[in-house]
Amino acid sequence: MTRRRPLGSGTALRGALDRLTAPPAPTARQPEWLPNSALQDVVEASRSLVEACTERVAALEEKVLSADCDELREIASEARREGRSPVDAVDAAVRSALEDLGRWEEELAGLAAALVERSTRAGLAGLHPDAVDAGKGLDERLEWARVELLRAVAEYHHGSAGHQRRTPRPW
Repeated sequence: MTRRRPLGSGTALRGALDRLTAPPAPTARQPEWLPNSALQDVVEASRSLVEACTERVAALEEKVLSADCDELREIASEARREGRSPVDAVDAAVRSALEDLGRWEEELAGLAAALVERSTRAGLAGLHPDAVDAGKGLDERLEWARVELLRAVAEYHHGSAGHQRRTPRPW
């Protein structure tokens, strides 16, 4: 039976501790010649670009998501009371929401171009993972808003009989 020595302050323990306490390696594909401060500058600039875009998009998101089925019914009802065509009123509201989705898409395209330009100017081979995650999140919110608007239009025109879940799902 071989008796093993307990780990003390030997080289293996010191190496493990060094790996745990070392600063993490940069996650963007950073060229060897680029100093860490340049990467940090790109990360900060990306963060501010994403935050500014998120603020601009928030109003569009709220406006699009407010056009739910109940809102469309209310618009139609109000138009009837005022003697206007409810079809035209709902059509105008839906078209306005679609235009907002288009402006939202333009904001995201502008954000993507700005992020790529900043990264390229800094000599990086790609976007920082935080910027990629933020962009994907904004894209998912855009698609969710588009789906919700289409759902509201379908429910307004055809009712909501098939919309409710009838059985619980295990996921």
